[in-house]
Amino acid sequence: MAGQGNMTKTSGVDGVGGMSSTGKTSKANKKSKKDFGVVIIGRNEGERLRRCLLSVDSKRAQIVYVDSASTDGSGELAQSLGASVVDLDMSKPFNAARARNAGFARLTELVPDARCVQFVDGDCELDAGWLDRAVDVLGGEPKLAAVCGLLHEKSPEASIYNRLCDLEWAKTIGEVSACGGIFMIKRSAFEKVGGFDATVAAGEEPELCQRLRSYGWKIRRVDTLMCLHDSAILSFRQWWSRQVRTGYGALDVATRFGSGPDQLFVSTVKSARVWGIGLPAAIASAGMVGAAAGGPAMSAAVVGTGLLALPAQSLRIAARASRNGQPLALAAAYGGLTVISKFAHVLGQWRYMTNRGTSLGAHKSRAPIATDNAPAKPETVETAPPKAAAAAAKTRTEAPAITAPTKAADDAAWQADKARYGAKPWMREQSLWAVAVYRFGRRVDNLPAGLKKKIFDKTYWLLYRATEVLVGVGIPKSVDIGPGFRIHHFGGIFVHNEAKIGANCTFRQGCTLGNRHEDGPVPVLEDDVELGAYSQVLGGVTLGKGAKVGALSVVLCDVPAGASAVGIPAKVVSAKPAGKPLSKTTRSSATAKRVRKTKTTSRKRASSASQPSK
Repeated sequence: MAGQGNMTKTSGVDGVGGMSSTGKTSKANKKSKKDFGVVIIGRNEGERLRRCLLSVDSKRAQIVYVDSASTDGSGELAQSLGASVVDLDMSKPFNAARARNAGFARLTELVPDARCVQFVDGDCELDAGWLDRAVDVLGGEPKLAAVCGLLHEKSPEASIYNRLCDLEWAKTIGEVSACGGIFMIKRSAFEKVGGFDATVAAGEEPELCQRLRSYGWKIRRVDTLMCLHDSAILSFRQWWSRQVRTGYGALDVATRFGSGPDQLFVSTVKSARVWGIGLPAAIASAGMVGAAAGGPAMSAAVVGTGLLALPAQSLRIAARASRNGQPLALAAAYGGLTVISKFAHVLGQWRYMTNRGTSLGAHKSRAPIATDNAPAKPETVETAPPKAAAAAAKTRTEAPAITAPTKAADDAAWQADKARYGAKPWMREQSLWAVAVYRFGRRVDNLPAGLKKKIFDKTYWLLYRATEVLVGVGIPKSVDIGPGFRIHHFGGIFVHNEAKIGANCTFRQGCTLGNRHEDGPVPVLEDDVELGAYSQVLGGVTLGKGAKVGALSVVLCDVPAGASAVGIPAKVVSAKPAGKPLSKTTRSSATAKRVRKTKTTSRKRASSASQPSK
């Protein structure tokens, strides 16, 4: 096939003007009359890549294929069909933006006079007349930066997911704000804005288009078939994974570039949170209210009614698709899967928030794309000076072994709490809701600083206020409570945010732990303390291990271990150490008293039975 004599291959090229493996550019390519090229990216595309390569006329355009560690021989296949192959450096996190930048850099090396470049994925086939059509459109208008055409699914009949992809490809004709990942762009415009942002995990093309338009360029979609896309999504698992990636990329772009004029993916992120987080939270809150007001039956009715919002939204989306001419079955599937996708998007957002420390979450560096005239600077990694690093290591070594409860300790404490509530307590022991919220708040406090912690902290306070109102239990997350905490009944329980409560303590309804005056000291409860209903423990007092407080008592003094306190103000009525066994002499004396009492009772009964009745 034409172009096979010009094959070159580079390794480890990543957005720089790499040379061929021989260290020089092919002379044949320098003499070529080709004035544009095609950059194809892919990984393990198999037969789809073959069809993609064959759809490009190598006599008309230079082909560059960027491979991302394929294991199916994709690189060798591309070489055999006349493409110049670039092996992407996979020591860094992969994204399509990096791959396309690397392909562009290689293309400008092979074709120094290239005026434009067509970007296409390895699972697509370009239409035979598209390249000439795109070149003509771009050449006819100076301020036009990029052009795209119509995209259709190759095998929509293969699965419902492919059909939905075909429906997704239907776009507006004319001037647009973004053109999708498959398009042709002028080289001058691409270099002017610095190319793709190599730190964007997904959604890199809308971000590029936003920058293009900020420079005064235009983007257009024409009414011409551009290519066929082969999604090959044949299972729900494949579709779900795609939606999770969409959620990840949407939050990445919205977080970093959503403040721009297009508010990129902001509405997508908000919609996912409304349906994937807001609605379930609202339903759960309504269920709590229903349980408090009318018991389990009302709670179930309220939750069931709330859940009807999901199919209602599905029907609304399906009706809109049907009005746009889609078959009823396809419209119904589109509506249902659109609602389900919100939960996948939320999962993707969660993964993004937990990966903020990686390079995918780093801020963009506006470095220009490397060309022969403007070579890219090698990537550098900032490191702390040796002395500073040594000091930091010393600080970490000398720090206390445990500065805050660990995740494992939090989990163990929560399991101990649930163990004291018995089996299936969620609907019959409303106080457990407040304990669960408290433990959740402690987990949030132990998260590293960042967006994830901020969102979870706001979620905690929402849940805290909800349970405080619904259940009447106010235990802030700043309270230090040991494992095995148990509340019998609920309502009227309030704990000062600086109080300390040991392991396996028990509260009943109406209990209060607080100070006696503003900014005064607060109580400390050691392990196994029990508080009776409506009891109050006020001031800087300490209740020893195993201490008990009677109902309606007001404790203003220390209570020794194992003692009981009752009254207003409470007085210690027993100070016997908890769990202290009786001596042998005491046990014998008690046994003798019980024997004498039993014998006396028996004699009285016998005497009464022997007397004649009157």
